[in-house]
Amino acid sequence: MAHANLHMAVGLAVGTALTLLPVARAVVAGRPLARPVGRLLLAGYAVGIWALVPNLLTSAGAPASIHHAWWSNVFVLHAAIDHRKDGGLLIGELLLVAGFVFQYVLVIFAIVRARRRANGS
Repeated sequence: MAHANLHMAVGLAVGTALTLLPVARAVVAGRPLARPVGRLLLAGYAVGIWALVPNLLTSAGAPASIHHAWWSNVFVLHAAIDHRKDGGLLIGELLLVAGFVFQYVLVIFAIVRARRRANGS
């Protein structure tokens, strides 16, 4: 079974990707970024936690067979990832850090852009 970091990273990537287009539209149109970036962050974390549900259930005492059940694919392809990747600690951590860095850079960009707009630059 793949490590929880890998599932969280995949969920974070999916949630971020689903909400990236409104952020790009706001950047191109010159509109404020607070709401689209906020939605991107919330969606990324929500889908990341959703991808972790089978891990959370087994931590709470449910049988480990949950990870390989066909219905656990509802949780961002949880079973499919577990069938393809055994372990995944290092790759999961790297992908998770990459997702967090991307989001951090996006927030910093939004703050700098808002300050420039407020100062009239």
